[in-house]
Amino acid sequence: MRRMRITMVGAALVAFLSAGCAQDSAVADHWGEAQRQNVAKTIAHPEADKLPAQAGIDGVTGEQTMENFRRSQAQRQQRTAPGSIINIGTGN
Repeated sequence: MRRMRITMVGAALVAFLSAGCAQDSAVADHWGEAQRQNVAKTIAHPEADKLPAQAGIDGVTGEQTMENFRRSQAQRQQRTAPGSIINIGTGN
């Protein structure tokens, strides 16, 4: 009898938890959206893959940009001082 009660409680718990996990998420709401957009763009302009590629930045410029970003992040971390701890009710 005790074993059956434990089994019933376990089954109810599993059912409850699985129902909570079955809710929609942002990912589920937009699942396949990028694929649909790509298909629509391909239909609208099927010869797009034959167009010349857009010119990007060269390697030196990309390296300088990354170094500037890393330097600015390091400076930002140094400027951010940790907050002080306030002990309330300790008499200090």
